[in-house]
Amino acid sequence: MCEKEDVPSEKLLKKRTEIKNKRTNSSLGVTVEPTVFIVMFTSVMYQLVVQNLYLEKACRVELSYNQSICDAMTNRITSGYTKQQEEEVQKLASQMVALRTFIQGSIPFVVVIFAGSWSDRHNRRKPLIFLPIIGEIVCCVLLILNTIFFYELPLIYTTLGDSIPYAIAGGWSCFGNGIYSYVGSTTRDEDKTVKMGIVTAVHLSGALLGSSAGGLFYKIFGFVPFFIMCIILFVIAFIFGCFLLCDDGIKTNKVKPIEIIQDIFSIKNILCTFQTAFKSGPNKRRYKVIAVILVFLSVAGPFNGELYMNYLYTRLRFSWDAVQYGTFTSIQVLIQVFGSVVSVLFFVKILHWEDTFLGMISIIGSSISNFIFAFAPSGNYLYIGIVGLNILFEINRKKLLVVAGTIHRHSHIFMLRIIR
Repeated sequence: MCEKEDVPSEKLLKKRTEIKNKRTNSSLGVTVEPTVFIVMFTSVMYQLVVQNLYLEKACRVELSYNQSICDAMTNRITSGYTKQQEEEVQKLASQMVALRTFIQGSIPFVVVIFAGSWSDRHNRRKPLIFLPIIGEIVCCVLLILNTIFFYELPLIYTTLGDSIPYAIAGGWSCFGNGIYSYVGSTTRDEDKTVKMGIVTAVHLSGALLGSSAGGLFYKIFGFVPFFIMCIILFVIAFIFGCFLLCDDGIKTNKVKPIEIIQDIFSIKNILCTFQTAFKSGPNKRRYKVIAVILVFLSVAGPFNGELYMNYLYTRLRFSWDAVQYGTFTSIQVLIQVFGSVVSVLFFVKILHWEDTFLGMISIIGSSISNFIFAFAPSGNYLYIGIVGLNILFEINRKKLLVVAGTIHRHSHIFMLRIIR
């Protein structure tokens, strides 16, 4: 059983109300948007370049191919290397990508459980937003060192340096949880739909520009200047957050650091969170929660896995370079925006389709799109696949969040962010 939380004093409640009113008086003003845009732009941009670093290290360091072969692979001159040589490079790079994905998915799973629970109890969102940014900065510093000491440090060091700091800081699970929790707690109820739409649009815009710019900046600057530029952008995002964000939490007294750590890693509070999320209720509430989580896992898992492997796949199958793949992902994000806005309005507002029916259609559409991806004879066919994949996946993801919200808004959306 979860213990009943302490009731705040009348003075503390009054102070919290005053702060809340100050924040919500301008709830549609600029708050998280600059930080979200810069972080999303930089993260998407540098993930593509990191995969190129993996390929370069695999070719030149791990497999010790000569310079002419590796240069030909970098410049996509197919006459300068054999298919078998590229497959060996891709095999090694994909193993590192798989390791990075595992680390970046498993450790944040644990971090967000403890950090998210602590954030909800104390109404503090800024640590969830700032810690992942710090983690990204540390990753960029380590990537610079791995580039400077290119031949001295093996590929596994590059992979661990690119994944562990990011994962320990909570990654996108922590960042997204912090951003949307902050928006929810500082925006008037009548403005929340508009504010969430603005933040989502900024999020997708950052991804769109980042996917377009990554390959281009890599071609122009190379690895080290590019990673330095990423550090500068992350620092700017951090500064924007410091000036524009303000937590509603109130410190009633000074707390020792050890007490804060004990509070964050309290097993009792974590058990309370899970008990609240999975508690029994009317209309088979618990079974609905489990069903939503299982469906979300079946959809989000493969989709997120594809995000990390698609670039390697297009390089091997269609000899694409970073710029071509950046163009492809830009169109992909544009279609995702279309699916998020136009399609949902059409199916829900005009046709009045049920959320569960939309979810079933979206999964079927995603499966068909994956077959197109797998058997496409040329790169142009991929553009057909992303129409169904991104429009319908975005519908499916949003409908799952809506269903979760109808069951129990805060705890179950939090659970979906954990498993994502």
